[in-house]
Amino acid sequence: MEKVLLKGAREMVIEALKERFGIVSVEIMEGVRSIERREVMKELLRRAIRSERVEDFKEMLAKAV
Repeated sequence: MEKVLLKGAREMVIEALKERFGIVSVEIMEGVRSIERREVMKELLRRAIRSERVEDFKEMLAKAV
């Protein structure tokens, strides 16, 4: 059950990034898919929505990985 929720959270983060910034790099997608904690995914989703630049999101992702 946890793995299903985590997969859904990963997909939501990637979709939020696509909506906000357009194309999402393979590097970012791999980073998001490497996260194993839902709490971290929730924070990444918030950051995907609030970030002004994709680089801001990448910085947060680098800290989370």
